[in-house]
Amino acid sequence: MKPIQMVDLITQYSKIKPEVEKAFEGVMNSAAFINGPEVQAFKSELQDYLNVKHVIPCANGTDALQVAMMGLGLKPGDEVIVPTFTYVATAEVIALLQLTPVLVDVDTDTFMLDPKAVEAAITSKTKAIVPVHLFGQCADMDAVMAIAEKHNLFVVEDTAQAIGSDYTFANGKTQKAGTIGNIGATSFFPSKPLGCYSDGGAIFTNNDGLAEKISESESAEYFATRPWSSQIGAWASAQSAPLSSREELEQRFAGASQKWPEGATVPMPPHWGGYRVTPISIEFWQGRYSRLHDRLRYERANTEAKWEITRYYP
Repeated sequence: MKPIQMVDLITQYSKIKPEVEKAFEGVMNSAAFINGPEVQAFKSELQDYLNVKHVIPCANGTDALQVAMMGLGLKPGDEVIVPTFTYVATAEVIALLQLTPVLVDVDTDTFMLDPKAVEAAITSKTKAIVPVHLFGQCADMDAVMAIAEKHNLFVVEDTAQAIGSDYTFANGKTQKAGTIGNIGATSFFPSKPLGCYSDGGAIFTNNDGLAEKISESESAEYFATRPWSSQIGAWASAQSAPLSSREELEQRFAGASQKWPEGATVPMPPHWGGYRVTPISIEFWQGRYSRLHDRLRYERANTEAKWEITRYYP
């Protein structure tokens, strides 16, 4: 008797082998291993499918959760509510960022966050709730969002086990899992509903303040103002790709210098660009005598709220 596997990647691969190998060959031929055209196409398609403004691909689901938490400007000691029934990464990233995971019980019918338990666990230190959607089902987002609004909390959705699921609100409105709260995170590990070969993850948000990619025209306009050497450096560097030696980088710089001598118009590399960040937390530090430094942190609950200023011990 053939053993039953949770994920049979070999059988799956045999059915789509030509398509997968063609995609692999395209990536290898372009050598665009980081944010290449395939990643950009996937990002665009996922944005359309989820009907969300921004999708940010990343290495895996754990990174997606961690980056999502970092983007909220939470500080050490802040409490984040998570369900007891979830994969360890949900709570792991909270502890990694020196935040405090607060585990609350789940509904025995759905195995997802119990809104009553969430409400009971809120303290003055609570800053966020992480509903984990499971088995293709969504947590009670009507209740979660109402609690978050009442207590001015962030909502980070973990949708690794339910990407593509539709949540129907009490008013009849339907929205994809992961696009309801402030930020959604998912994993593309092979055992997930939308799995890949190896690993991957993504972050979703409709909040322009948390992720606003600069348009190509804006990037090109700014690139044109950069010094010639910086423009050449942008062509020389395959950003974040492994580099065998310093000499290799300098050779690439020399090659780009010959192609576009100083004084020539240097076009913008296709990989060049950036994001416009609208902060919700900024800290200013000024050195003082005897290490009695000044630390002032400006914080706001969202991009529309007023800034609150708190002084901290150095």
